[in-house]
Amino acid sequence: MSEIIIFLGQLHDHIIDQFFDSRKRIFFLYLFSAFFISVIWLKYVKLLKFKEIINKLFDRKVYFSPSAKQDYLLTIFNQIIMLIISPYLLTQLAFATFLFNFLHKFSFSPQLYAGIFSDLMVAILFTIIFFIIDDFARFYVHRLLHKVPLLWTFHKVHHSAKKLNPLTVYRSHPVEGIIFSIRGALVQGFLISTFVFCFGSQVDILTIYSANFLAFVFNITGSNLRHTNIEIKYFPFLEKIFISPYQHQIHHSCIKEHHDKNYGVVFSIWDNIFGSLLLSHNVEKVKYGLYKDNFYSKNSTLYLYIYPFYESL
Repeated sequence: MSEIIIFLGQLHDHIIDQFFDSRKRIFFLYLFSAFFISVIWLKYVKLLKFKEIINKLFDRKVYFSPSAKQDYLLTIFNQIIMLIISPYLLTQLAFATFLFNFLHKFSFSPQLYAGIFSDLMVAILFTIIFFIIDDFARFYVHRLLHKVPLLWTFHKVHHSAKKLNPLTVYRSHPVEGIIFSIRGALVQGFLISTFVFCFGSQVDILTIYSANFLAFVFNITGSNLRHTNIEIKYFPFLEKIFISPYQHQIHHSCIKEHHDKNYGVVFSIWDNIFGSLLLSHNVEKVKYGLYKDNFYSKNSTLYLYIYPFYESL
């Protein structure tokens, strides 16, 4: 009984921490900034009145929809599952240690560039390179989740949402959560080990944590708007560099012409290179959900967990 109480306490803290951890998408400052940006957009771009803005931001048809309620349940259950299995997943430290020892084993010259750059320059290089490579890795894994039939059976849980809200980001199958966890560990481990190998003691905890700066900038500038009913578009030239909130909403659309478009998270450059870029000014409306898929349409959380395993057999 005491173990259950301890676990429930850990779960409670884990969920609450999501709102106070700047590394999480639903950090309270990110939610507030998304709200602020939405008000500005609706007021000065869409020219809505105050009552219309409030109705748009707190649309009951969105936040009390069966799809949204399912998002809330999946968020809680996924936190429970990841809390249980996370100690057994690959960590960036473990992979970084393995790769660092691997490089030494083959007698590459360690700390070859130590002292060439200042500590500040090393931190800046690490931050920029990490942000770019991490974003490409997220893009490519996301693309594979759509292109590989076995992976799609699990990723379609996320795309089964018929209404979008900030917690839709947690609407995913645990298998997908494991895939992205491993992806993050591999990318971070690779860069940490490579930089330590090249620059030695110039890479410290502060250098590694500085890599979160650009992620903070991305999140504070409205990343949560991607999973909302606020259709914010960028200028066409800007959407060829950065994914706008509406471009990601297009990605969620079940309209056939929108399939396999806009996989990017931050940069749309990857989509442009791989031929999957769709600019928002070419799209007038979207419709969320799955297109002619045999996925179970009723709002059963248990089914969302079990059916992908059945379909993958």
